[in-house]
Amino acid sequence: MPERADAVAVLVLGDLQDSVRQYAAHTDHDVHAGTADDIDDTIDVVVLNGTAGISADGLVEHVRDHDYECGILFLRDRDETARGVDLTLPASASADEIRTGVVRIARRVAYEAVVDDLFDLCERRADLLDAGDEDAADAVSDRIKEHRECTDDIAATFDDSDYRAAFRDLD
Repeated sequence: MPERADAVAVLVLGDLQDSVRQYAAHTDHDVHAGTADDIDDTIDVVVLNGTAGISADGLVEHVRDHDYECGILFLRDRDETARGVDLTLPASASADEIRTGVVRIARRVAYEAVVDDLFDLCERRADLLDAGDEDAADAVSDRIKEHRECTDDIAATFDDSDYRAAFRDLD
């Protein structure tokens, strides 16, 4: 996830309905249409429209099978839910609702990436301490502090649903 909200890369699957077109036309996000095959590590948020020819469950499976770290916003026509989708909005959602949803999901994706890096740094510091390399461990400790501050800043914007989505994959 980029540091700035305007650097969010969004892939829209399915027909571009009016509200999605308006959102794309009036945002600084990098928004483009495509298929599930266009998802890669550069995509922050996938917006799934019911006309995409792939179910929400199928999209979640595709994203997880390929270990992509993107969030999913599902625009649904009927009352349906899908496990693993970050946010579901009605197909009639406004451009502002879509933008707000994309920003929320992008924050969650950023949070998860920083938390993953934080765990890696903690493991690295433990290895350095076991090896007796105090100077290198101190340098890693400084990076850990920066990551913790970043997670705190992002988490300050979360509500209960954001926490549930951010930690749904923990066993």
